[in-house]
Amino acid sequence: MEKLLSEINENQTVTIIKLLETNSAVFARLQEYGLVEGEKVRIIKIAPKSEVYLISVRGFALCIDKETCNKVIVK
Repeated sequence: MEKLLSEINENQTVTIIKLLETNSAVFARLQEYGLVEGEKVRIIKIAPKSEVYLISVRGFALCIDKETCNKVIVK
């Protein structure tokens, strides 16, 4: 079942299906770190008030905001 990355709970691992926005500088940088279709991503921690997600992808720990997570479809 496909969901947005922002709908995934802490300590869950999912696979990226699609990036909804690929033309921005932010997404270009994230793709360089491995946030690409078919890659597995684990939600390490979600900061409740700031809505920042700490994720693990390809051995990198990245912090991304909820707006960005809303543009990543996973299963």
